[in-house]
Order: sequence, then C-alpha cells, then structure tokens
Amino acid sequence: MKLLIKENGQALVEYVVVSLGVLIGIFTINKYMLPALNTLYDLIAYILSLPIP
Repeated sequence: MKLLIKENGQALVEYVVVSLGVLIGIFTINKYMLPALNTLYDLIAYILSLPIP
C-alpha cells in the first residue's frame, strides 16, 4: 500500500508521455502524407471531371 501511495503521480506522467507521442506521430504523418494525398485527390478530381465524349 505504501508503494501505491508513493507512485500516485506516475499514471499522469505516463498519460502525458503517451499523448505527446501520439500527437508527434500525427503531426509527422500529416507533414509528409498530406501533400501526396492532396496531389492524388487533385488527379482523381481532374480525371472524374473530364467530359464524357
């Protein structure tokens, strides 16, 4: 029981570390993936908007 009382702030630190890791991962993916996805979206939109002969 004394061990649990001493480590009462550990869970909060773990949540902060995991949250920061997730946020850094999301921002990194957005930085490198969004330009490629936007280019692909523009290409698909251009192909779909071509007039049908």
